[in-house]
Amino acid sequence: MLDNFLFDKMGRQRGCKGSVDVAARPGNGQTNKKSSSLKFTEESDPSMDIEQYDIILVDDSPEVAELTRLALGTRKLADKLTWFADAELAEEFFFQGDYANRKDLHPYLILLDLNLPLMSGHDFLKIIKSNAATSHIPVVMFSSSDDQRDINQSYELGANGYVVKSTDPKEFMGTVADTGIYWRNRNRPARMGEGGDAESVSGAA
Repeated sequence: MLDNFLFDKMGRQRGCKGSVDVAARPGNGQTNKKSSSLKFTEESDPSMDIEQYDIILVDDSPEVAELTRLALGTRKLADKLTWFADAELAEEFFFQGDYANRKDLHPYLILLDLNLPLMSGHDFLKIIKSNAATSHIPVVMFSSSDDQRDINQSYELGANGYVVKSTDPKEFMGTVADTGIYWRNRNRPARMGEGGDAESVSGAA
């Protein structure tokens, strides 16, 4: 159902802006272990030394990634969406690249799938929330599972929210848009001081 809606939606698009960057994990001889990250961004100012990544999506479904981009686009939030198809690639982004050295300009939100092909969503959540440099970043679990045990464990590990993916495309897009607008525009994020400690955390306006 989501696939059919996505095909129709993409077929109706005109003059789509932005670029898509794809990064594949080295296969080490195993062609079935491939991951990718897509970055949906408008043309950025080359003079900026540190780029702001507003919303990070970690989900192994290209259909979910595209619908998420379309949903955020209805609220003009899609220009800084970055998608990782597995949690290991997202972990490399946060802790092994240039990003790991930044003190500020962290994402406003990480949308995290629960059932991922390599590292699970709960394992990645545990890593994010146990690291002082990233523990303040809001993480909302974004899963098709409505099992209360999955929900409880997510909050125990530090999730800031839990959203169930709808199989209805319009409801799916509405949920994503509402989630994005809250965490990007209404929530007040923590900002890191020179020592790496959060200066302040306040709730939504």
